[in-house]
Amino acid sequence: MNLDQGIAYFGLTEWWDATFDADAQRVIRETYKPFIVSFVRESPTFEAAVSGADLVDGAETLSTTQSAMSFLGGLATWFDRPGQRDLARQIFAKALEVDGDVLDLHFLYQHMIRAHYRERDTRDGALMEAVTACESQIALAPSSAEAFRSEYLDQPLPAHVGYQQLCIILEKQGRFSEASDLVRRARDQGWGGDWDRRLERLAKKVLERK
Repeated sequence: MNLDQGIAYFGLTEWWDATFDADAQRVIRETYKPFIVSFVRESPTFEAAVSGADLVDGAETLSTTQSAMSFLGGLATWFDRPGQRDLARQIFAKALEVDGDVLDLHFLYQHMIRAHYRERDTRDGALMEAVTACESQIALAPSSAEAFRSEYLDQPLPAHVGYQQLCIILEKQGRFSEASDLVRRARDQGWGGDWDRRLERLAKKVLERK
């Protein structure tokens, strides 16, 4: 499914035309080049079927198990270069409004954390936006963990970007006790990561400060 087909399939045509002018639409079309052929969460693609009349440019009919949130979250990640990141922010904003399950939202926050943190030194407010996305993903963590365990039986939980990134931010700000509390929460929930090593490092920094 190409970009125009996805926009039509998920009923995003009105938003697309209202949000992006012709130049922005051209940049998005030229940049977005999905190439994976099977469905994998975080790297989703489509299988066949939408009425040609509903397509932005018209095409064959398509169907997919992907959600609108997952589609938009994946689309936004293509715009991580300077000069394009405002496009990603606009797409992220829409992704938060559309349908998706708990893991779609988990991965959307993950994309947002990485995108905002990348701009922390170049855009006012970007660090705070990264922190907010971390906190949102962390608030969702118990539900995400349950969903992961249900969908991926007998598999350990993956790393949790929200916990990891917020721990890094707090540590850089010298807020070692808060970072330690966060590390314990992540570890106790079972998320993958070097949590014990982080706790040791933070404990040493607390002692060095005294």
